[in-house]
Amino acid sequence: MEKLDETLKNIDLAIEKIKNKESKIVFLSPDTKGTARASVAYIYRQALTLKNNGYQVSILHEKNDYMKPGSWLGEEYDTLEHTSIEDNNLTVGPQDYIVVPEIFGNVFEQIQQLPIDKIILVQCHDYLLDSFSPGKSWLDFDVNECVTTSKTLSDMIGELVGIEGVKFVNPGVPEFFQKSDKPQMPIVSIHCRDQRKAAKIIKTFYLKYPLYRFISFKDMHSMGEKDFAKNLKECALSVWIDDDSSFGTFPIESIKCNVPVIGKVPNIIPEWMNDDNGIWVYDENQIADLVFNYIKNWMEDTLPENLLKVSDTLKDMYTIDIFEKATVEMYGGLFDKKLSKLNTIKENLEKTLEKNEN
Repeated sequence: MEKLDETLKNIDLAIEKIKNKESKIVFLSPDTKGTARASVAYIYRQALTLKNNGYQVSILHEKNDYMKPGSWLGEEYDTLEHTSIEDNNLTVGPQDYIVVPEIFGNVFEQIQQLPIDKIILVQCHDYLLDSFSPGKSWLDFDVNECVTTSKTLSDMIGELVGIEGVKFVNPGVPEFFQKSDKPQMPIVSIHCRDQRKAAKIIKTFYLKYPLYRFISFKDMHSMGEKDFAKNLKECALSVWIDDDSSFGTFPIESIKCNVPVIGKVPNIIPEWMNDDNGIWVYDENQIADLVFNYIKNWMEDTLPENLLKVSDTLKDMYTIDIFEKATVEMYGGLFDKKLSKLNTIKENLEKTLEKNEN
């Protein structure tokens, strides 16, 4: 009886905390060591959005020497509460959620007994099952919620692991990724997951077209977000290769800046990709030749009309406003679901207590 009374009190407390927005959302984040990474920006944008809408939010990281992302994402993100696993002082309860990226799937086994609802965040389908032995899935570790970045991924994940109602929030691109008022320069921005491929494209281009050595290639790694946008909008063209990408932030940022993209189609074709915002191929060996043809037409002012206004293809899409609204609605729905579950448990406990008393 005493144990049931204590459980009932804890449930009442959890319900009150959820209603008063005193429950916590904990985001586990990898340490980029000061290097810009779209997957981490997504986590921090969700966290800051929720904080700004009255939720209690914390970033959980592995080591005490974790490097916050303010230097490349913005100082306001460093103001979020940060907690280290090394300190071992994370306090959570049934009113809380923990959001774990798919690359940390092994963490679910370690936190299986914690009294907290668990969400897996999937941004890269290729890493989805890396942390699980054959035959095992998230459901075996009490993970009943999944969030991802696109409807395509949501559908694929739902079919694979059996989680009902996989939710998605498309990433948002800040408004400073926009068309420049100044003329574009003879510069090609290039962004490849494997930087060896970027080097191969550049070397191939210069060897095959020595008269075009005045064309500069700019590797877009290791820049703060605002510098990234500033450099990107100066370019005449972007090149992108990322076979494992499940969404493609860099090409969207390019298109928003009205910079067409020449890229290799990734393993999962993104929803935004079409012939009006880029030139898409399945053989990366074609890219150096396509860059030459594009730059030649660009210099001669003979580009097709659709490639002169690629930003129109994503107009009013993937904005921060849409991202923030979707984030708040999704987590609000999760807390409503949790409230309903706790109220059902409470009612069942009260019935059990009443029966025992009689």
